[in-house]
Amino acid sequence: MFPTYDYSEIRYREKLDPNHKDKGDQEEEEDEQKKDGEKGQQTKKFTSEKDEEENQAKQKLERRKQEIKMIVDYMRFMQNNIADRKTQNYVFQVEEKVLVDDFLNKHEFEEMQRSYNDFNLGDLVLIFFNPDREDKEKCFGKTPYIKFVEAESVYDNFLKVLSENGYSSAQLIQERKAFLYSFLMLDDYIEKVDPQKQKQKEQEMEMKRKQQIQQMELVKEKNRKKQKNNLNPQNEENININDEEKQIGNKKEKKRDKTKWDLYLEEFSKLKLARLSQEGEFNGFNLIEEQYLTDLLMEVPLNEKIQFKDVKKKLYGGGFLTKYSDDPLYQTEWLCSNDQPRDFLTLVRFTIQSKLTRNVNFHTRCFISEFGEDIFMVLKGNEKDFDKEAKESRITKQLELGYSDLFSLEPCDIRYRPLRLKKQIQSCVNEIMKDKHFTNKDEEPTFKKAQTLRNFRRIEDRTKMLFDVVKKWNNDLFWTNLALKQIKVNKFMDDLSEKLNINRDNEKAEILDDDDENTSREEWEAYYVYLDYLMYFQKKMLELHNIAKNDQKEKLLRKFDLITQNEAFLYKLIFRKALGDTNEVFHLINGSLSKTKVLQNIWDRLDTRPISAFVDYFETTNEKGQFIWRRYEVNEKKNRSKYLNMERIKLTYSMVVNQINLEGLSKSKLYLRTFMAIHDPYQLKGNEKAPMFKKLIQANIVDDDVVTETEKELRKFFKLLEDEAEGADFDADSVAEENELDIKKPWVVQIDSLRDYFGEKLALYFKFVQFFTFHLSYLAFIGIIIYILKVIIISDIVEFYLNTLFACFIILWSTLFVEFWKRQQILFTIEFGQQKFEEDEAERPEFIGVYQRSIVNDKINEKYFSPVKRRMIMLAGMVGSFFIIFLVVLTMYNIFNLRQEWTTNPPAFIGSNAILATNVMNSLQIVIFTQIYNVFANFLNKIENHKILSSYENSYIAKLFLFQFFNTFNSLILISFFNSIPPFSSLNLCASQVVQTQVVNGKTVKTTVPGEINCFNVLQANIITIFLTMIIKTVLEVVIPFATQNAMKLLKKKLLSRGEIHPFTRIDKEIEDQSLLNPYITNDDLDGTVQDYLQLIVKFSFLTLFGLSFPPTFAIAFGNNIIQLQVDKIKLIYLYQRPIPKGASNIGTWLVILEAISFISTFGNAGLIIYTSKYRDYLTGNEPLISFVSLLILFLSIKYFISLLVPDVPEKALIINKRNQVAVERIIKGFKKDNSGQVTVSNVNFNIQNVKQKKAD
Repeated sequence: MFPTYDYSEIRYREKLDPNHKDKGDQEEEEDEQKKDGEKGQQTKKFTSEKDEEENQAKQKLERRKQEIKMIVDYMRFMQNNIADRKTQNYVFQVEEKVLVDDFLNKHEFEEMQRSYNDFNLGDLVLIFFNPDREDKEKCFGKTPYIKFVEAESVYDNFLKVLSENGYSSAQLIQERKAFLYSFLMLDDYIEKVDPQKQKQKEQEMEMKRKQQIQQMELVKEKNRKKQKNNLNPQNEENININDEEKQIGNKKEKKRDKTKWDLYLEEFSKLKLARLSQEGEFNGFNLIEEQYLTDLLMEVPLNEKIQFKDVKKKLYGGGFLTKYSDDPLYQTEWLCSNDQPRDFLTLVRFTIQSKLTRNVNFHTRCFISEFGEDIFMVLKGNEKDFDKEAKESRITKQLELGYSDLFSLEPCDIRYRPLRLKKQIQSCVNEIMKDKHFTNKDEEPTFKKAQTLRNFRRIEDRTKMLFDVVKKWNNDLFWTNLALKQIKVNKFMDDLSEKLNINRDNEKAEILDDDDENTSREEWEAYYVYLDYLMYFQKKMLELHNIAKNDQKEKLLRKFDLITQNEAFLYKLIFRKALGDTNEVFHLINGSLSKTKVLQNIWDRLDTRPISAFVDYFETTNEKGQFIWRRYEVNEKKNRSKYLNMERIKLTYSMVVNQINLEGLSKSKLYLRTFMAIHDPYQLKGNEKAPMFKKLIQANIVDDDVVTETEKELRKFFKLLEDEAEGADFDADSVAEENELDIKKPWVVQIDSLRDYFGEKLALYFKFVQFFTFHLSYLAFIGIIIYILKVIIISDIVEFYLNTLFACFIILWSTLFVEFWKRQQILFTIEFGQQKFEEDEAERPEFIGVYQRSIVNDKINEKYFSPVKRRMIMLAGMVGSFFIIFLVVLTMYNIFNLRQEWTTNPPAFIGSNAILATNVMNSLQIVIFTQIYNVFANFLNKIENHKILSSYENSYIAKLFLFQFFNTFNSLILISFFNSIPPFSSLNLCASQVVQTQVVNGKTVKTTVPGEINCFNVLQANIITIFLTMIIKTVLEVVIPFATQNAMKLLKKKLLSRGEIHPFTRIDKEIEDQSLLNPYITNDDLDGTVQDYLQLIVKFSFLTLFGLSFPPTFAIAFGNNIIQLQVDKIKLIYLYQRPIPKGASNIGTWLVILEAISFISTFGNAGLIIYTSKYRDYLTGNEPLISFVSLLILFLSIKYFISLLVPDVPEKALIINKRNQVAVERIIKGFKKDNSGQVTVSNVNFNIQNVKQKKAD
């Protein structure tokens, strides 16, 4: 155990107090002062200077004590030396059964109890190599040790705190010192020496020693002879001995002063030898010895690195875990020493775990993999710390619509005025309010009958009967009853406004231009039913409040009962339920084929779903204010939280990367193997997690689900309302269930559920695929019709007109596609709160720069990298890119030239397979140059040193697409536009290949000769080949991972696996199985969406540039897109690890590329019609150029006319934005708080699970 540091033992050598005098000295001093006053004044001044020096020394001593205290405190965590950390037997009481369990100690048990009640497996998992694995020498390379300078570099590059929020500079310095001191306490690396070589070396040393002794004897003999010759014996002997020693090689190094590190090592060796002599083996030091060594170590200056030049510490194999093979029941058993780290990799893991636990309060839990190769560190955050991170990181959170804009859900007329405020109803209400007895006199006879309708079990049946009753009322009776109902609802609205802090000052204004004809009798009848719904649910709410008020168990469990917590949410559901059911029953009764709603709120008239405002997270003025945030059902226990599981992972990742360089550690492939977000089996596939937590419940680590009477009634009420709720409001269906294949609309996926689980970036990708596929459908239909007409009417002139017409469709389609996608992006950002995403994007850990003051926000230390330098690097990269592209084109030209040569004069080994051989060569060059360029692009992107990930990604995309465009399209470009231009004209690119059979010397010889010139046919063949390749590649993306995954499952079944050795076994198995899935990545920095987008954009380029040559291409692309959509969906749900959720406001550089391709397509299609099709044969002189320019003007006119007609920002997006801004201002004014709360520190759990624990002595 690490010693409790005794700071009283630290002493500085100080001078005696000059004011401390004995009596004689004092008298003598008084006499002296009387004789000489000036001398006394000087003495006093000298004394005060001494006092000041002593005070400074004391302050220095105190600072030193505090510094050492911090260092030692950090070292305790990094070295697993926490009080009561040693594993003890612990007794669990479970249903009157006593379980003696050595799995957890008391502190770990208490922390576990708080952490797993939410049935959440974990948010993030870090996977480390086991430093004590059996194949460690093979796994970790040839260098089994690490030096001090290397350890220092590892900390500075990977482990230092990257965010200074809440951390003093002293704290950061002490953390670093603690790590380096802990490094010095690791086991020394002792080189293994071959016994034969060691014996040979010892023999050589022995021979040298004997030779030196002989030579020394000769020197002494020589000196004795000189003494006999009356020379000065002493001096001569000394001189001669020294001279001779130099000559014979007895070179003694100049003795250097001992450093404090040397003193520490000497004392350490002495104490260790003493322990060995006493006990026969070394089992560590006692507390006094440890304290003494710690005192010495703290005096070692870390900045004097020269003293550590010979220090070599173990990189791995420190023995924290040892293989335990005594138990034959299990495949792999490991014994955990629970000791301080002895090797560097274990120290790195402990340091990471201690930083994440101490600094950001994560619950951390480690377990070893089934076969002992890896150590998994599971991270879980808590809502309080998520609140703090959300505030500091300015995470946007959605407000509960019930608080921010509840009355937007009530029905309104075509001018967006609420029906309850219209003059028709208000005039009736005013008349009734004038007569105080009117209500009692006229309401009763009519509504006695209506009361009997309350006996219906289903509210929908009751609504049908109510519609029938209302229809029979005459006009006067109807308006009277409607006014009476409105009076009750107005009272309800007033109470609700006060309860939810809803401002209704705008309703005091008189409604102008209120045309009675705007609202029909049918609408008012439906409105009456809607009001009745509200009153029905109001009574239900009162009943729920009464139940909660009398529920004693509810009062004990929660400060605010569940009804109060969910009140605004419930009223939102009530308003939506009342409107939705009224419309549904109305159409059911009237048998209307129209889907238009008889009652519509603002959102219905804007043709969008209700969207509550997003705002940067802030702390509220009181505890009840926390309920203004939208809450979600997050598990099968029906618990609700303001953070989606996806948002928890986002925040966890953000908190981790602020503490350590997670990406850098992962890329090292030594200190961290990988990391991943943890899939939630229930939310993803609908697999219940209760069986995984069964053992935890039995061990009292997880509490039984305590359901109060209030919660039971609330769940029943939720069940009644959930059909009008949004997907995230209730976790009823899994992502897999919600996104099952719809045969009627196979291009449709549920964007909401994908966003709620995978994050905005992946949701935006699927929205793009869905949008692209849908817009291909109608052009695919047109393309098939054009192709059929071409086949039926065989005429070059007719083909020209059909090509021109279809080209106009392509230009129109590509322009509308880009313009409408811009509008979709904006609606997406509003719907999911991504409008400020790029402003809030965090800095990349790999970004390198000099610190300077920010001229934007006055931050004193902000990293800066010269944009001029970056542009110079990008310019050099562009030159390199074009050089590689030039090599690709040159290689392509040589392959075509070789094809032409082999076609007319084939070598013997080629025969008649010239085309096949050159196609293989072309495929190889594509693969080779793609690999070369990928390496080049990755290198270039790294040295460009981008500050944020989106900038890094956009730069990489631009490079990737530029090369991919030329590498994929070079042959099509040559065939389409350069086939008649030297030197390409000699290649016969547009000629079909005809096989001729000849008899030469009695042998049949097949030769290939150029046939008919038809570029469109050649393009058609190439495009079909390319698209078939795309389809095969897309299908293989599923087939290969699926086959690999099943093979691994079969392999694991054959191997003997352990049983449930502790309560977390099933959870650990689930996490380990997920780690075996493929990661969804493009490279170490970018996720898999880059490659997926690339496929789609290349497809769009094919269609817009070359689709004219083969119109059915659009139908093929439509089918290919459906396959890609379904494949990508299957990959993410079943075959890939869960990617870290990321935000996105747009598709970035891909949109720029789409616009560029759409513009280039005007030139491409005009060129295909004039220069590539057969129509070229009918043009002479300048006619081709004139025709090309004419078509180009036509196409550009179509493109830019359409662009001007379609605004980039939809009008409803502007309306929603402005409305939400008003709602946000009102909410912030009423609830925002400036001061932040305190954060507590939890214990670190260094315990490794799936291993046997070494018992404390």
